[in-house]
Amino acid sequence: FQCFRDLTALGLGSFFLTLLLNSYVDKCSRMMANLTFIFWQLTHNLTLLICAYVADMIWAMLFRQGKSNIPGQCSLCCNRMVKPGCCCLLSAINKNQLFFFLTGNLLTGIVNKVVKTGSVSVLLAVTILFTYSTIVCGLTCILFVFNCKTKFW
Repeated sequence: FQCFRDLTALGLGSFFLTLLLNSYVDKCSRMMANLTFIFWQLTHNLTLLICAYVADMIWAMLFRQGKSNIPGQCSLCCNRMVKPGCCCLLSAINKNQLFFFLTGNLLTGIVNKVVKTGSVSVLLAVTILFTYSTIVCGLTCILFVFNCKTKFW
């Protein structure tokens, strides 16, 4: 659980730093790409990583009875060695990082072309994000289960 503790500490630290920067230095601006925006992005991405880690821990605790409950440390992918048959999401993403990144970019482009993202309801936005995340993570996990690598070098 050291990874979880470190991620949480970094996330909370960047969150409070973002609040301080936003209050006393400069308002967060994507257009200006100021320091507040950079720390806001860092906080946002760390929050997503923490959520993915927690979801993976819950998955491991519920469905991997009698085995190690720490994601990335099950008997099939211990010591950060990726082996077929492991169901850990983080190990799956680590094995096919380029595929995960490119699939995410392609789906982002498709969503931006098909949907007017600035004018959709909150429910539709959350539904799109959930579907998007499920597709990207699901495809990466399928590649991992079948021991497929997208690297060619």
